[in-house]
Amino acid sequence: MAGLVLCEPTDLYNILNQYTTRVSKLSESNYLCLIDARTKAEYDESHVFTAKRAKRDENGEFVIPACVEVECVKYCIVYDGNTSSVHGCELNVNIEGWCILGQHSARVVKGNPSQSPATQGPRSFSSGPAVECAEVLALSTRYPVQILKGGYEDFSASYPFLRTQKILYTPQELENLTLYPVEILPGQLYMANLRQASDHQIHKDLKLKALVNASQD
Repeated sequence: MAGLVLCEPTDLYNILNQYTTRVSKLSESNYLCLIDARTKAEYDESHVFTAKRAKRDENGEFVIPACVEVECVKYCIVYDGNTSSVHGCELNVNIEGWCILGQHSARVVKGNPSQSPATQGPRSFSSGPAVECAEVLALSTRYPVQILKGGYEDFSASYPFLRTQKILYTPQELENLTLYPVEILPGQLYMANLRQASDHQIHKDLKLKALVNASQD
């Protein structure tokens, strides 16, 4: 079991907007598994784009999505309505590097670039759909499963342009997604390329008030 860590809304925003040679990294099957642990009605109303709805078995337990090989995914992020942290099941890392969560334990790989500082000491999470789903996923993932801090409510309030009702995406659609600038300071400072800096819709969505050209041209 890889363990659980918190994911800040800014981190998810930046993960969703990474690219290589102008192609979104979301087109890579082993890059991101984003799971919505809310009810079907809530998911159908709107969700974070590219998110897949978590499903339950006949016993009401969350199951790993059949369409995703979670053990190969770099980022596995789960959200519900408003999980924000710190009550219920505890996550600890002792000096030997073992992660203990509830009744499960697993070796923590030190120096893992995706490992959050949140795993470096006592940490706890409120019980809820996101935590329940994340615990199931963490049994199979290589990297820690991240739980979105503040859930869908906080994320969609900060980034309303990243919510949708769309469920399925073709590989070509993923490659051609509109990518937003990297967020340096939440809601205040972004780092963009020329195309993003010239896109008026991005200016509107991010409520940009000024542009600074730092290029040498």
